[in-house]
Amino acid sequence: MVVQYPTQTKRRDDWLIDHASEWLGSVLAERGLGHVDGHDRGKRISDGALVVNIFARVSDAEAGCTAAMSALRQGRADERRATIAHRADDGDTWTVRYARTSGRLPGEFSL
Repeated sequence: MVVQYPTQTKRRDDWLIDHASEWLGSVLAERGLGHVDGHDRGKRISDGALVVNIFARVSDAEAGCTAAMSALRQGRADERRATIAHRADDGDTWTVRYARTSGRLPGEFSL
């Protein structure tokens, strides 16, 4: 699973990575669904837009995405600017569960 945000400033991105990762990890652990597995900051492959990605390993993709949105809302971690997507461990296709409603990036979701 991935939570993706469009970048802002380095300071804001760093805060968001720390804050959202903490809340996400806490809620996933509390629900027994998984854990945060890292993050990156860079350009999307599809269009070069700058993004922050927070990755998590989850046992149930749909429940994990729902828990992720709940965590972002609880932690006030810019949930409206987040896109939350998942894929199978051996898959190449991402399924967007929650699309951002603010700070939209052009085009389809990609890492």
